[in-house]
Amino acid sequence: MVAPSQPAGQVQGGVPTTMEELEAQAIAFQHLLGLDSLPQSGREAREAARRLGELVLASAAPAPLLTQLVAEHLDSLPPARVRFVDASTGLRLRYLEWGSGSKDVVLLLHDCGEAAEVWRPIGPRLDDRGYRVIAPDLRGHGESGRSLDCRYGAASLAEDVKALIVALDLYVAPVALVGCGMGAATALVLAQQNPFLAGAVLASALLAGLPALRCHLLLLHGGRGSWVEPADAAAMAEVAAQGSAASAAVAELPGAGHYLAADQPDALLRQVVKFLEGPAIRCFSRAALMGSANGAANGSSKGSSGSADVRRPEVLDLKPLPQYASLEEAQKALGPRAIPTAAAIESELRKLRVEEGRAADDGSSDDEEGARHRTALANNPSDYFGMVG
Repeated sequence: MVAPSQPAGQVQGGVPTTMEELEAQAIAFQHLLGLDSLPQSGREAREAARRLGELVLASAAPAPLLTQLVAEHLDSLPPARVRFVDASTGLRLRYLEWGSGSKDVVLLLHDCGEAAEVWRPIGPRLDDRGYRVIAPDLRGHGESGRSLDCRYGAASLAEDVKALIVALDLYVAPVALVGCGMGAATALVLAQQNPFLAGAVLASALLAGLPALRCHLLLLHGGRGSWVEPADAAAMAEVAAQGSAASAAVAELPGAGHYLAADQPDALLRQVVKFLEGPAIRCFSRAALMGSANGAANGSSKGSSGSADVRRPEVLDLKPLPQYASLEEAQKALGPRAIPTAAAIESELRKLRVEEGRAADDGSSDDEEGARHRTALANNPSDYFGMVG
């Protein structure tokens, strides 16, 4: 059988069959790449191939519509207040805040490699529901300080969060902790070590010691590629429920991997709201943990839920009480301090002159010394500083 002949100039299988078509395609190739002539060497051919590949990839790149929509959505959200606090752990911590006043407090703790900004889609919407939201940069992340001795374990991070809570006076009522990955481990450690501090914990991590938890607990895991296995989460929730936890449950976040806040912020927000306004609806109540805390502080099993003193940081074991060897030492440290007189300051200045190798009565540079050594107490009426103690 003889194949039917093809007219001259017809392209068979996408391959040009005439010299005219070859020359036309060569000219089009030159114009496409902006070449004066066809490649004459292997180096020129490789360069032309590279440029052609860049053109193909550029034409195949998706339009940045989704990125623009996400950016516009984030820009439309109420901006967070950026604040810094010098924590008692020696680090300067940066945090974002939505809401203020006496609202119920929710702390959002990010995962490893993230920063507080990952909570931007969630923080403003929790604020709209009446919560005060605080999202810190954990140590070594964002603009918070770094650990000089490379201490980045969950226990060290929990100490930072506890110091933040004390610095901002958030301990006056139980707080809710929401954490992902590293932030979840931090939240669980903090709730275990300070059982009267957190009223609710939503975490996407597993940790030993859950029977010690007293708060409401929700363990989350992603629907795809999560580091938390559903069976393990269910087992840990059962352990917590059989222990001291007020409640314990497990939930899945469909479509999310390990980084829940970044993968599915809307779904995570729904879980947070469902948890805080469902099983953990009383988690912010002072009375819920107050009686137990008072009993622990007094060494008894019965506590009075009517005492506001229960929520002091010393009673909650957030800040150690100072220890003194004697009553005299305590009075010296805590009692009112005498306001220095001009004569006492002059006596100290005389000592400084001697230390500097000058005569004790050499007052030739008293003005300069006053600027360097004299305190404000010597330059104002003594009754103005009557509140100093």
